[in-house]
Amino acid sequence: VEQDAGFGPRRDVPAPCPAKPWPGCNPAGPVIDGVEQDGNLVGQINVIVNGNCESVETSSGKISVTGSAGRVKTMSGDVECGDVRGDVSTMSGDVTCGKISGKVKTMSGDITGRSA
Repeated sequence: VEQDAGFGPRRDVPAPCPAKPWPGCNPAGPVIDGVEQDGNLVGQINVIVNGNCESVETSSGKISVTGSAGRVKTMSGDVECGDVRGDVSTMSGDVTCGKISGKVKTMSGDITGRSA
């Protein structure tokens, strides 16, 4: 099990496997609520975590965490969360969080939060 910056084991949603898969990758696709998804997901995808989490990462869509997070990353979408112990990044979207201990990055969007 990989370690994520001292916050414990990673619990990322498995990404599609590359041509040469790594241990633990899921060639069938993403797992949502413990159910393996087949086919393509259609439309905008929003990730909502009711509580705390170690890490959330998605390629697109809004991420909302009602509690604290270790690390949050999306390529395209807004991020809303409580305190973050690590980094927050989005290429295109707003970041609205409580205290942020790590780095915050957005190429196109506003950042609202406090330094820890």
